[in-house]
Amino acid sequence: MAEEVYESDLINMVIGTHMSIAKGIVKTAENVVKMNADTMQIFSRNPRGSNYKDPTVKEAEEFQRIRREAGFGAILAHAPYTMNLASAKPEVYEFACTVIREDVTRMDRLGIENLVAQKQEFKISLRGLTRRLPEKRILRFCLRQ
Repeated sequence: MAEEVYESDLINMVIGTHMSIAKGIVKTAENVVKMNADTMQIFSRNPRGSNYKDPTVKEAEEFQRIRREAGFGAILAHAPYTMNLASAKPEVYEFACTVIREDVTRMDRLGIENLVAQKQEFKISLRGLTRRLPEKRILRFCLRQ
């Protein structure tokens, strides 16, 4: 039996979708507004590799303007599937740390609050990651199953 949903439960609900950033972060935000969504999730870079495009200062400012005017809720950036913080191989682990450092820096410029990653196969160790981040900050890192 489905759980009953009350109007009061919907007051703080934020609804969005996974969006492509192939045409740029500004176009993505404009499309979210057209959909009447409150938020979105994007890939922080190519989901199957390591390529990414840094937004220009102008693009970041325009994205923030659209976001502010539309009243978007918290936004999620999904890290690439190739990232594995649980790897026992130093080069794979270091790649994952590099991805997080780069993506956190880029998401900071855009004001994106959350970085989501696929659940790793083994217990995750964040050894040394915090000292390698670009500055003292609180990182909200979510693992997705």
